[in-house]
Amino acid sequence: MTIFSNRILLKLSAGSFGISFIISLIFFLFKEDKTVFEIQPSTIEKYDSNLFSKVKSIRSLSDTLNAIAKQNHIVRNSLAYLEVANDLVESRFCFAYSHYSYCNNPYMKFLGDLIWDNLSAVVIPDDLMKYNHAACSQQSIVLMDLLMKNGFEVRKVGLNGHFCMEAKVGDQWYFFDPTKEPLMRNDASARQFDGEKRSYIVSKYKDSEHKMVSKMFSTYTVGETNAFPAPRVVLLHQFTFFMLYFGPIIFGSLFFVIYKSKKDKGRAQESFLQKPKGVYA
Repeated sequence: MTIFSNRILLKLSAGSFGISFIISLIFFLFKEDKTVFEIQPSTIEKYDSNLFSKVKSIRSLSDTLNAIAKQNHIVRNSLAYLEVANDLVESRFCFAYSHYSYCNNPYMKFLGDLIWDNLSAVVIPDDLMKYNHAACSQQSIVLMDLLMKNGFEVRKVGLNGHFCMEAKVGDQWYFFDPTKEPLMRNDASARQFDGEKRSYIVSKYKDSEHKMVSKMFSTYTVGETNAFPAPRVVLLHQFTFFMLYFGPIIFGSLFFVIYKSKKDKGRAQESFLQKPKGVYA
């Protein structure tokens, strides 16, 4: 039974090593990511292609934010600072889901194709910065991460079929929707959601979307303060990246240990069978 189990483990570890080695090799050969393509924005989006070409990380986005704030004498703990941050995210992305490909995260792309498409949707903020497009949850994740890194309290906002966020200045929470880009700039009251002001907030959205936005605001739930919206998915994505780097080492080491153990047991059995009868020590 033990020999049979060792044979199975040996084959599994050898197979896992081979598969992980090939996947990791493809990843390292193509991880410069020629598969990240640009989505064409709609004519009503604020998207700036120059910003996409220059800003490819959350740190770079933060540096850009603080440079604009300094140039315009905007203090950090203010609604004006939040407005600049929101404008940057609106200008940095156009709307479309960002997904991992077989070149930049083959494990998640495979799981997404096999089980559920959302599994391959990018949620790590710095990974999202490699794309010029992001969905509502993804753009809000970037804005939340950007503001948290600059000392703000943030929380997600769940609407009916839509994902937004809020940030806090003093004792007041302010609402932001970087994907649909409502015209709320310099209108603090529009950013303070209240059921009685629903129609006023809806009026800040594009005329063509008022019916959809009214339905969208039929529910309004908020998450915990500074809680990342998708912690389990992030852990899964981070684990798959870990396996891309270290999977061949782990499975290769496991194969070596099992193979050596099998060989040692084989030698021990041969040595025992070759001993003269009557010799016990």
